[in-house]
Amino acid sequence: MLKVARLCCYESALSTESLVLMADGNFTFEQLIETFDLSLQEVSGLFAAIPGVESSELLKATLAATLDLAVTLSTEKARSELIIMPVMF
Repeated sequence: MLKVARLCCYESALSTESLVLMADGNFTFEQLIETFDLSLQEVSGLFAAIPGVESSELLKATLAATLDLAVTLSTEKARSELIIMPVMF
């Protein structure tokens, strides 16, 4: 069985003889479903009852300053640090 994991999270938890390290962009959702024998359950309106929240001015300014660079660099690291991190904080 092929095990797909991120080194930082699972290195010690999995047997290294069957461990294959891959970045998120190196496999598709369909490959994950097949490899791990997953099933997909689609739920519509899951967050419909949760009201939207206006983005802060800091988030808007940060994304305005970094979004073009993140898209231009087109790497997972750039997207993570320049787009995802500001949203999380």
